[in-house]
Amino acid sequence: MLEVLSTGAVPKMMTVAISNEPHPTGDRILEGVKEELESAGLTTLPMAISTEKNMRTQQTGLGISVIGVTEKKQLRIGTAQSGDDIYCLGLPKVGPEIKNPEDSEIAQVKDIQVLLDITGIHDIVPVGSRGIRTEAQLLATSANCRLIIDPSCVLDLDKSAGPATCLIFSFASSLALDLSSSGFPSLPITKVGKLT
Repeated sequence: MLEVLSTGAVPKMMTVAISNEPHPTGDRILEGVKEELESAGLTTLPMAISTEKNMRTQQTGLGISVIGVTEKKQLRIGTAQSGDDIYCLGLPKVGPEIKNPEDSEIAQVKDIQVLLDITGIHDIVPVGSRGIRTEAQLLATSANCRLIIDPSCVLDLDKSAGPATCLIFSFASSLALDLSSSGFPSLPITKVGKLT
């Protein structure tokens, strides 16, 4: 969901492939999916749900796909520009560091929804297991730029961010990023570097 929203697309449908019996495991998994959709304001998103009814399962398995659409002019892929600053919103966390899904240091769907409305923010990229540095370098490459790491950045840029616990975004350095504005996510924000 984070990846689809970060491109500027509007989710239109999702598939939920549950590799377990419908009751009780499938029901519990769907509760979690519906909670996430509710937190994103997407409770009416159509879902195609599949469960295992033909054999007994011994492990839990889940696959989710989200399909979104947007107009080409709204697409947020490859919009970063030379001179943009790169910021990280949230902190990279993995494994036992992720105890609370409402952790105030972890990026949520609602944070991406806020960033999409801020003038000057270009690309938004959820960070996963490859870490901040890899995602920032890929963002730079897609903009035909070089990434210069800010020497004051204290984040472990190579640490896994697990299930996208943080995100990076490019921001036009000619504008002032107003962190105190109403509605701006209250997560930790760190300048990672600059595109040149």
